[in-house]
Amino acid sequence: MGMVFASTAEEWAALTTSWFVPLEVSHVSDGFRGSIDQRPVGPARLALVRSTRCTVDRTRDLIGSSADDEVLFSVRLEGANAVEQHGSTAHVRPGAGVFYFSGAPYRLGFPNSGSELVFQTSRAMIGLSRAAVENLTARPVDGRSAPELRAYVALVKSSFGPSPWLPQGEDLARTASELLAGLARRLTGVVTGSLSPEALLALMRQQVADQLDDPRLDVSLLARRHGVSVRSVHNAFATAGLRPADYIRRERIRRAAELITQTRLPVTDIAILSGFSEPGTFTRAFKRLTGQTPSAARRPPAPG
Repeated sequence: MGMVFASTAEEWAALTTSWFVPLEVSHVSDGFRGSIDQRPVGPARLALVRSTRCTVDRTRDLIGSSADDEVLFSVRLEGANAVEQHGSTAHVRPGAGVFYFSGAPYRLGFPNSGSELVFQTSRAMIGLSRAAVENLTARPVDGRSAPELRAYVALVKSSFGPSPWLPQGEDLARTASELLAGLARRLTGVVTGSLSPEALLALMRQQVADQLDDPRLDVSLLARRHGVSVRSVHNAFATAGLRPADYIRRERIRRAAELITQTRLPVTDIAILSGFSEPGTFTRAFKRLTGQTPSAARRPPAPG
């Protein structure tokens, strides 16, 4: 596993085929460059894909020679692309996602350089009928209106960073699939069932990130938002060796530290943006976790 590269249409077709499903590549840009940063996730596939301009096709002939019951979900990180399947075309902007299905022809158009996260899993892991999956394909999904998508993106992006939310393997595959299943049910109007602790934790982590500036954010609010007991919140955080109150406090201070070092906002404003209603409480919490006051953290080090 790791990073692999391509510089021709033939090489890119071979790489994408070996990692996903059989594909054809055409209309590549002059000086084409493509790369796939692969992550092992048990029975599924996860990759950070970058490329310059190209067109990728899954033809009917290719379907007959390979697995035809795989669900793919891509999230654009940079640049836009288009996904065509079942007579529909989705124009996908950065931050948005789209489903497509290996059991029917599709075309992926990449008019410019860009990158995306692509997750491939079996339809059985998503838990949807073939008809339901086909109804979801080539429909852009905006993360601003779908908490499951925001949680999914944060989860899988963490796998490419120094602090992954889950170890690479079956737990990551199952949790990512579960979040996508929840997203699919939201899009189709189906009532969502109960979640595993890992999927619940991903959603709650995203809620914390979304609401760090709200001083009311606490364990009880997380429980009410997700329709679970306070005990369930604690159990979900325990799967990652975390305590929810400690996690919220640490994330507040992490945001505050970023604002202190990256902006010139007054410390009182930073306290409010980090969810502290009292500057004194903020200063004490910041010093307890970082060993220095907010003002000292902003002060440049003395010359040496």
